[in-house]
Amino acid sequence: SFIKTLMGVIFPLITYPYALRVLGPDGTGKVDYAQANITYFTLIGAFGIASYAIREGARIRDDKEKMNKFASQMFSINICSMVIACFLAGIMIFIPYFRNYQALLFIFSLTIVLSSIGVEWIYNIYEDYKYITIRTVLFQLVSVILLFVFVKDKDDYVIYAAILVLSSVGSNILNFFRARRYVKLSIGFNKDLLVHIKPMTLIFVMNVASSIYLIMDRSMLGYMT
Repeated sequence: SFIKTLMGVIFPLITYPYALRVLGPDGTGKVDYAQANITYFTLIGAFGIASYAIREGARIRDDKEKMNKFASQMFSINICSMVIACFLAGIMIFIPYFRNYQALLFIFSLTIVLSSIGVEWIYNIYEDYKYITIRTVLFQLVSVILLFVFVKDKDDYVIYAAILVLSSVGSNILNFFRARRYVKLSIGFNKDLLVHIKPMTLIFVMNVASSIYLIMDRSMLGYMT
């Protein structure tokens, strides 16, 4: 877990100076502005599910039947929040004001979907940090190579955005298929889901409060310029 966190710090130190030098302030500014605006919808898609699922799932992870039911409930709620977030993001993308950012916004909106199907909370519940770390570092290394190979001009900022998405959540596709090692996921909607909504909402509000001030300045600067 420490290695994974450390790589999350080192990766931007390698990629951002290169991207800034090649794309210039205009290209990197466009990417950062689009990413900041999509982050609001990513928070909606996440809906505090990861923190809640890790806390509650750790208590029952040794009971296969209970864990399958709980994981399916979390996944079902996450699918709902993902659909809502994608719908709201879609409305924003097609607002005339964001016409020049549509390609970037669409690419970053993939983060909402990939974060939801990634079910990384399952791997945290079972403390499979070795897999998470190897997978993360591998995708980051691939992303660095792609960056140096394909981002060569100031007009390559859309490619840079796609590489950022690949490095951060691209590996979540593997997560979804590998999750069957631990749980059997299914989608179902019933009143049993309601018991989880209140604590998730509290975590969601806390996450929004702690994230807004980190994102709002980028949105404001993009709007003002």
